[in-house]
Amino acid sequence: MRDDLSFPSPKAGEVRVRVTHSTINGHEFALAREPLLRLLAWLRRAPGEVRTGLEFAGIVDTDGLEFKAGDAVMGYVDMIAGWRPHAEYVAIPEAYLAPAPAGMPLAQASTLPMSGLTALVALREVARVQPGQRVLIVGASGGVGVMAIQIARILGAEVTALASSRHHASLAKLGAARCVDYRETPISALQGSFDAILDFSSTLRLAELAHLLTPEGVFIPADPIRNLGDVLRSRRARWLMVDRGDGPRLRELGAWVEAGELVSVVSETFAFGDWEQAVARSHERGRLGRTVLELANA
Repeated sequence: MRDDLSFPSPKAGEVRVRVTHSTINGHEFALAREPLLRLLAWLRRAPGEVRTGLEFAGIVDTDGLEFKAGDAVMGYVDMIAGWRPHAEYVAIPEAYLAPAPAGMPLAQASTLPMSGLTALVALREVARVQPGQRVLIVGASGGVGVMAIQIARILGAEVTALASSRHHASLAKLGAARCVDYRETPISALQGSFDAILDFSSTLRLAELAHLLTPEGVFIPADPIRNLGDVLRSRRARWLMVDRGDGPRLRELGAWVEAGELVSVVSETFAFGDWEQAVARSHERGRLGRTVLELANA
């Protein structure tokens, strides 16, 4: 732990936020080590010394045009060139923020921005899911998966969730019409026909699940770089990349929370001083929802 970090000074269009909570997941550590992304961060002069953390909730510390000091907000930093929220403060464009949902603790609000935006864009804008269509979600118990189940339900789709059986009751409550244990039924043996398959496990290729797609069905991998060959070779594999916050969409997620249609799923909350334990837990497979770091009291 360091206490000599640079203090963010907001630029035009930005505010400084005191981070109270931020999620932690194994994927962001892979991103921090990715040579290409490290080069891009250097070329874009990414600020600050911390290179982990993406989504967060906190309290605005400076006045901006839209947000004022004291406002409770949630946001998602620029994946390449933003201040990272595994630190006490970030400077962030106001366009990447939205008010934290009324009545929701900031620990829970911190799980919405990246996870919720990724699921929303995948389902509504990439897959263009319509009411009555069938959606298969692989890695359904993870942070993005639990959001995708709920948003697919909100959009009127019928959801099949592929996840460990110990989470099936929870996933059914979120809106999954059918739950399948991947250890008992591998993807090759799965029966069904789906209009969209979302792989949040980042383990599958198009060839492994093409038999499950309808003639116009699409495969959306969470890691488009790993699946770049599929994306380039086939119109059935689609590119998904949500690399920063989006205020209007975040407000939409917040409205769903306030209407009781969308809930946050927190697997465990760790004090910032327990960073190493939190990192180890974030790499464990089969968790339900997001692991959260508490950096400060609201």
